[in-house]
Amino acid sequence: MKSKLLKVGVVISIVFAAVLMTGCGSKKASNPLIAKWYYYDGKTTNKTIYYEFKEKGKGGYTFAGETKSFTYKDDGKKVTLSYEGTTAPSEYEYKIEKDTLTIKDSFGNDVVYKK
Repeated sequence: MKSKLLKVGVVISIVFAAVLMTGCGSKKASNPLIAKWYYYDGKTTNKTIYYEFKEKGKGGYTFAGETKSFTYKDDGKKVTLSYEGTTAPSEYEYKIEKDTLTIKDSFGNDVVYKK
């Protein structure tokens, strides 16, 4: 009887540990937009021009050594950027494929960025 009780206790402990461990994995960013994206001209990646999207809807755009901070809202297809010091937000359609972010600029042109 004690042996059976011990086996049941061990099984319950293993199941309980397995349930706990499934919630302890490393968290991957749920939003693939969250990263640093460098301008790509089709041949080379320019590390001086980039968007950086961070957690909690914050980020920045760096060009020529100057960074403009922004907040953003993302719906998975469009991102709305509100730059510090401006009143009108900018909305851009985008898509992400592997390590490439393609943003449709205000003229309808595709602008490519790489991680």
